[in-house]
Amino acid sequence: MAPVAAAALVLIAAAIFVGFFAGALGGAIVWRLRWNIGWGGLLTLCTYVLIQLATHHWSLGWLYREIVWGGPSMSLGYLLSSVTARWLAGRTKLHPNWTTVIAFALAMVIGSLYMRQFRFHIWGPILAADVVSISILLFMRKRRLHSQ
Repeated sequence: MAPVAAAALVLIAAAIFVGFFAGALGGAIVWRLRWNIGWGGLLTLCTYVLIQLATHHWSLGWLYREIVWGGPSMSLGYLLSSVTARWLAGRTKLHPNWTTVIAFALAMVIGSLYMRQFRFHIWGPILAADVVSISILLFMRKRRLHSQ
């Protein structure tokens, strides 16, 4: 049973990594093109679903599992990348292309730290992604209300 369990953990880790990578890349691109963060998130989700469908040869059998494991990490990567890009643009005088690259790289570094939560529990990354994503969204909403 050990090889089967190891293979299942590898599939879970791959889904989480691909989700985080797609989210971080989507967040950086959405910031660079100055799109709406909500519509960009929806476009990133559609892109992630298409990536998963193409990976599994257009079979819907694995799609539910891939979205359950990769969806929260995709949303976390997306929010971290877009918020990091906004923060860098507001505090530095870097060219927008460099800001995009640095935001993506920082999101991927945070993603590698995020993946280390597997040491504690198998559901650790999913729960952490949900909590942090909700916190970021609440913080963004709070900042928007105070600025108006």
